[in-house]
Amino acid sequence: MSHKKIALDFITQIIAGNISEAYEKYTSSNFTHHNAYTKAGKENLAEAMLKNEVEFPGKILKVYHVIEEENIVALHSHIKTNEGAAGIAVVHICRFEIEKIAELWDIGMMLPKEAINADGAFK
Repeated sequence: MSHKKIALDFITQIIAGNISEAYEKYTSSNFTHHNAYTKAGKENLAEAMLKNEVEFPGKILKVYHVIEEENIVALHSHIKTNEGAAGIAVVHICRFEIEKIAELWDIGMMLPKEAINADGAFK
């Protein structure tokens, strides 16, 4: 399976609420993350994602770009808590070791209901 496919399936499964399964299948034993709002450690990020799923079940994901260079994959996505929400523009960057995600960065931008920029975050 390609790194692009693994990264896309990992994020898709996380948003669908299959957090434990996604971590088990796609992350390495030495997985690290760089989320500034969550304590270091694989277990801490997974726990934060589980709490988010309880608070916001049924999130909606639309992936616009998946870019791969060597052992790095970046996904540019739109995540909404529900159909009426403006949502968040997110970039997930995954560094791979062999066929597993070893490191994860996530950068997000809250989207306004009415964007000033007519080009939008995804055009």
